[in-house]
Amino acid sequence: MLPLIRDVYDTYKGDEEPHVLRLFVMVLASLAVAIFSVDLPDHALPAMALAISVLAGFTFTSLFSSHALATFDLPPPNSESDRNDLRTLKTLSVNFRSRSRLFILLAVTDLIGIIYLSLDFSGAKGSFDWVLLQFPSLNYNHIYESLTFGLLLLRSIISFVVVFIFLECLYTFYRLAETIVSVVDIRRDYIEK
Repeated sequence: MLPLIRDVYDTYKGDEEPHVLRLFVMVLASLAVAIFSVDLPDHALPAMALAISVLAGFTFTSLFSSHALATFDLPPPNSESDRNDLRTLKTLSVNFRSRSRLFILLAVTDLIGIIYLSLDFSGAKGSFDWVLLQFPSLNYNHIYESLTFGLLLLRSIISFVVVFIFLECLYTFYRLAETIVSVVDIRRDYIEK
């Protein structure tokens, strides 16, 4: 996954966007949600899952309709400008495929996290009681409090990751849409020359 992330972030080089600042703001927003949001499972998770699923569907479908990314149906180049347009289209096609792979991988990872956060583990206390009955010498309160704190910490970490990945998915989808618009514009201008 790391080589794919590196490849995609390499495609962002040279643009004017402050990616470090964007990532920093996303980390802060994700931390705030993970720390202060008690209603994340009840209200936001279903909407996040729906949004990610719909966007992943659009992305997955666009991978199979890559006619817009192809250059074989374009007339042969007549000038250096035409050759530059074809090179740009090929670069945008590679960028689109890399970003699509990353988006789908992030979307699936995010959905797994959303499913985990949607689960209710409050019934686990009964199972925990049964285990402790088998070992009466254990300090029940200490173990239960440690386990409860550990699960709360784990849920907070997963909440942070889920929100961060969700925000990164939205940004990656924005960049995918931007790439397709650029491809369509360049193809149109190339054909009209």
